[in-house]
Amino acid sequence: MVEKIDRVQELKEKYRVLVEKIGEGLAIYDKNMVVTFVNNKMCEIVGYNKDEILGRRVSSFFAGENKKKVGIELVGRTKGKSSHYSVRLKTKRGKEILLFVSGVPLFDRNRKFNGSVIVVSDITERKQLEDKLKERTIELEKEVNKRTNLLVDLYRGVAVTEERNRLAREIHDFCTQTLVSSILKIELCEKVLDKDPERAKRELVEMRKMLTKSIKSNRDII
Repeated sequence: MVEKIDRVQELKEKYRVLVEKIGEGLAIYDKNMVVTFVNNKMCEIVGYNKDEILGRRVSSFFAGENKKKVGIELVGRTKGKSSHYSVRLKTKRGKEILLFVSGVPLFDRNRKFNGSVIVVSDITERKQLEDKLKERTIELEKEVNKRTNLLVDLYRGVAVTEERNRLAREIHDFCTQTLVSSILKIELCEKVLDKDPERAKRELVEMRKMLTKSIKSNRDII
């Protein structure tokens, strides 16, 4: 009996280490949507300590449309649905962050809903980067249109429409391809930065060369 108890304690310790090392926020709440467990990463993300989180309803951390969205997700969980969604939350210090949440329901031996496990990632910086890239893409497209219109004015009457469309497609396609490649490399750097900083550095050097080449090519085309 003592050996069995020791084995259970050993398993609990292994799971505890695993939960704290996954690098993502993790929380468990019961059938009443009350938080019963959080790991340290979750506390770090939301800015609250464990005593301030445990015993509170999940929805109490949200407000407005975000609270409504979480409520809909919680209802779905009681019906046995897993899901992935993003939602905004204000940390204890009042900073608004964007979270990506993956939730799965838990059931008791009678297959009745008994709570849920959620894994949470802070994607605030990634979303800001995506928005900046999107803005830059729009700026580039406006510049392409401006340059193309200038060409139309200069060479009006010499296959104007055909030349304008060809240049617009060529520049637009080239810029889009370069930006997409840059986004993929940035996401790769985010994933490997802590584990393999040298690889992240190589990827950034390669991306700089690629963008430099793209700028020169765009100038040549324009």
